[in-house]
Amino acid sequence: WLAEQKIVVPADRPLAREDVPRGAMFFISYSRSTDLPHAERLFQALQNIGVDEHEIWFDRSTLEPADHFLRRILDGIGGCRYFVPLVSDGADCREEAFVFREWRAANERRKGVNRRFIVPLIVDERYEPTRYRAEPLTEWSEIDFGHAPQGQPDERTLAGLRELVREARRPGA
Repeated sequence: WLAEQKIVVPADRPLAREDVPRGAMFFISYSRSTDLPHAERLFQALQNIGVDEHEIWFDRSTLEPADHFLRRILDGIGGCRYFVPLVSDGADCREEAFVFREWRAANERRKGVNRRFIVPLIVDERYEPTRYRAEPLTEWSEIDFGHAPQGQPDERTLAGLRELVREARRPGA
């Protein structure tokens, strides 16, 4: 996927096969400095609805964007079924963050996907999708944002996540 998208990643160290996640159902994208606790709660909520830990691409280690982990992350975005960006005031007000590279990569992949792919979740208490201004998410104006205050999906969002799991597990999906 990286080569197809003409994304150049420094190859100063080859990746071990186990370093590259393959075929995760969900890729949780979040701003580490503002939303890690929300991402952890969402990870748990997905497990509670029957998603196996290995079906969730959720990085909890400290990744440095300049090293081989950039390739690992971009491969994760390229191989996941659903990209789940956590949207918050904290992330939105940042001028520069690695999470925006993830969102842009997902936007690029979305252009070639003929199904639901980006599943944004607002993790703030207030649900108002149009108030967020980070440039990468301006492309999501026609996407239905879910609501997961503090990382805990509300009933409507939980029902939508369950439906995505059913869809992903349907034969031929």
